[in-house]
Amino acid sequence: LHDAGDNLALVPVSLSAMLHDAAHKMEKNFNGGICDIELHIAGKYGPIMAHPGGLSAALINLGQAFIEVQAQREQTKRPLIKLAAHRTRNGISAGLFSDIEGLNSDMFSRSKRIYGSSRQPLAQLSAHNGAGIFIADSLLETMSSGLRVAHHQKLTGLAATFNPSQQMALV
Repeated sequence: LHDAGDNLALVPVSLSAMLHDAAHKMEKNFNGGICDIELHIAGKYGPIMAHPGGLSAALINLGQAFIEVQAQREQTKRPLIKLAAHRTRNGISAGLFSDIEGLNSDMFSRSKRIYGSSRQPLAQLSAHNGAGIFIADSLLETMSSGLRVAHHQKLTGLAATFNPSQQMALV
């Protein structure tokens, strides 16, 4: 599904369904009992404009990266990763959130700038190179605002804002 500009073709997509599927795939394929995975969707939304395969890949890459971060940390309580969505004045924001220490806007911006020229651009977070986060960011930039550091219910994470579909939804 590519258009002439070689960008991902955007179609109306159910964000709730995409988040649900991503949570299920994260639990089944990557988690291994490392953490709890929860879904929190604040309200009912119509479809957003996105590329289904690209959005799915972005969410799964983010989820795997978040699970890797949690697996490396010394934990006093069972870690939680929350997939969440809520309406903002600019559209519908969705992302992954956890109690990740050290994740802030400055660090994320610096990491994005040095990705590709540094072996560990997210060294503050992970012993891995964080490629999944940067792949997700690249995919999401073609269909949304791209990733940014955000907060949800006292958790920090990475989220993107999507445009709601202007097509009428069938009821």
